[in-house]
Amino acid sequence: MPKISASELERREKISAAVKKRYETPGVRERASAISKSKWDRPGYRENMKKKVQEYWETPGAREKRGEVIKKAFQERPEALISKGTAMKAHWDSPDYRAKMKVAMQGKGPSGERSYRWKGGRKICTRGYIKLMAKAHPYADIRGYVSEGRLVVEKAIGRYLKPTEVVHHLNGITDDNRNCNLVACQDQSYHIFLHWRSAGGLTKGGTNGNS
Repeated sequence: MPKISASELERREKISAAVKKRYETPGVRERASAISKSKWDRPGYRENMKKKVQEYWETPGAREKRGEVIKKAFQERPEALISKGTAMKAHWDSPDYRAKMKVAMQGKGPSGERSYRWKGGRKICTRGYIKLMAKAHPYADIRGYVSEGRLVVEKAIGRYLKPTEVVHHLNGITDDNRNCNLVACQDQSYHIFLHWRSAGGLTKGGTNGNS
């Protein structure tokens, strides 16, 4: 991914500020919401959009291409990954937010085996992580899925992992969820430290004295 120039960053910031200012104008947000709602309420529009999305993700290489774009973006700006992770953690650590999202998703469409995206309760997410359907899990996402790695670790230690705890893959292969390849981290900071160390952050003879 090419490096973004200072002038391009400034241009994007100006556009973002202009959009933010526009939506702070009384009535603009409500009008935009009403226009969007009218589209989705149009007969056949929702079904057509679902079909287009399904066709896109079934295109050979589409998932891999999307994953590479996201991976390169975070490699270019590693601080964005930490910032996004911190923001998401703050949201999902809130029981009220979790409950609100579950209620919001109810009735949005068929779920489980009735869904057109049903693949047997197992799906591969961005960057290769695998999730399994486990609706009874207390920390399942709004669609009832839990990371396979978390389920493997929880079975091994005999308890649920806390929302703040993170599972690390020792060999860096995100779909390798063998027990011997997983480490439970107490928080995201320690998880990032393990990635830094595996990338050569600690070397023999260094000031830290570890390898």
